[in-house]
Amino acid sequence: MAGERSMVIHGLERLASRLQGMSGKVGHAIGAALTGEAEDIMAASKERVPVDFGTLRASGHVQAPKMGGFSTIEITLGYGGPAAPYALAVHENPRAGNTGGVAPDGRPYKHWAKVGGYKYLESAADEAAAGIGERVAAEVKRALQ
Repeated sequence: MAGERSMVIHGLERLASRLQGMSGKVGHAIGAALTGEAEDIMAASKERVPVDFGTLRASGHVQAPKMGGFSTIEITLGYGGPAAPYALAVHENPRAGNTGGVAPDGRPYKHWAKVGGYKYLESAADEAAAGIGERVAAEVKRALQ
């Protein structure tokens, strides 16, 4: 998929192996903690997304985790629906949200985003990556107590 990005959190296998003897609550707790992280990333991204009519911002979503045992938990978040082609084009355009309503050739746009910028999802995910393992581990520990 174009624009697909993944984040690998090291150490979850070790955490999972330590918790293997516990009930099925462990996978659920890890999935819930990661879903919370994904929702935080999406919220931060929505503060950065370029907005004209709001269709792109409204299309932001976080899907439920797909569990692949203790070694794989996949959570997809992104922008899409009718806004999918626009979402990718704007995400990769350094002028997004900063055109002042004027095209590079000087023509005025009828509509343009007056806020936001490009790499709105990528930058939010990159910032969240710092310390995510510790936050997830703390949330799992809290959930299992």
